[in-house]
Amino acid sequence: MLQSLVEKIIKDIGYNINIIDVNGTIIASGSKERIGTFHKIGKEAAMLEKRIDITPENACLYEGVKEGINQPFYYNNQLVGVIGITGKPEKIEEFVNVVKSMIELMIDQEMLKSRLYHRQSNKVFFINLLLNLKTEEDYIEVMNWASQAKHNLEIPRAAILISVNNILEDTRFAQTGEEKEVMKMQIFKLIKSAALHNEEDISSYISLDRIVILKALFSQSLSDRMKEIERYIEEINGAIEKNYKKQLVIGIGSIYDDIKLIGKSFREAEFVLKNSASYKGGKSNINEELLSYFFSQIPEQMKEHFFNTYYQVLENKPELIETVIALSNCNMNILAASKLLFVHRNTVVLRFNRLKELLDLDPLKRREDRNRWDLLAVYLMEKSDKKIGY
Repeated sequence: MLQSLVEKIIKDIGYNINIIDVNGTIIASGSKERIGTFHKIGKEAAMLEKRIDITPENACLYEGVKEGINQPFYYNNQLVGVIGITGKPEKIEEFVNVVKSMIELMIDQEMLKSRLYHRQSNKVFFINLLLNLKTEEDYIEVMNWASQAKHNLEIPRAAILISVNNILEDTRFAQTGEEKEVMKMQIFKLIKSAALHNEEDISSYISLDRIVILKALFSQSLSDRMKEIERYIEEINGAIEKNYKKQLVIGIGSIYDDIKLIGKSFREAEFVLKNSASYKGGKSNINEELLSYFFSQIPEQMKEHFFNTYYQVLENKPELIETVIALSNCNMNILAASKLLFVHRNTVVLRFNRLKELLDLDPLKRREDRNRWDLLAVYLMEKSDKKIGY
């Protein structure tokens, strides 16, 4: 970062610059071969905390030294190093204070970023501990952290998990790693600046492209709390869409009154994000994915016992597997399923009749067959790792 700034300033002013640490070592320079070498005048200027100008009159006092100005610079009134600008002092005088201010401002920003990173790291640790409470000691530590951060953990909360990968990977917005880092923070800032994002919401990046928000909810009834979440999601999605022409990818867990159970909400949100319609854009909550979620909790041996026979029949017939899933997703509506599969309605009718024959199921006439069909659709999605129309 410092070297990049030095190169930019040199390009602007046309004079070489060295940045020297308090020990006299050059740490950034327009002459890159000098980085890591000793700068005697820089060391002296640092020791004396005094600007030293090298002129034709006093250059003889220093062996091999060029004309220039060596100016100490500071952070929070503490010496950080020395800026050496090569050139006739009377010609470069006008640049000295400007360069000093730019270097000090950059250091100030870097220190601020460091403090923010440290604070964010602490928050990530707290959130991870909160989501994975195992012992009473963990709970005590969480409560102590929450007390310091002035969070009331008795408020009902739901976990909202957001993936921003679809935005970060859009090269219209960012290409380099540094640009993506900047954009990540811009997205997070947009979310936190939402009017419905309140001080009790606990939020942070928890991975390279995922943000978790433990959303505090203040309504009394479950339906009103769900509406709170809906309004919040609409607001933050609107802000993101306005800036990036894309929607956030969001999974929403259920609401828990007991903070010790918030980890369950997070794992529900994680499941939704991975398995639901939200995975390709938009949002989905655990209530929309209950069948899939409950099915995921069933032991594999039990799933195999009830559904593997059907899978063996359909294993080499991907178009029929897609049709089972699409019909289930569309509440057995033939026309809707045909649109989902991009095939003619009659094709779905033919496939459906074939499926009834192969599986000995008639989900339109028998309720127990409909239940089995929907469960089979979830099983087939797990086996084939497909989300038709999602």
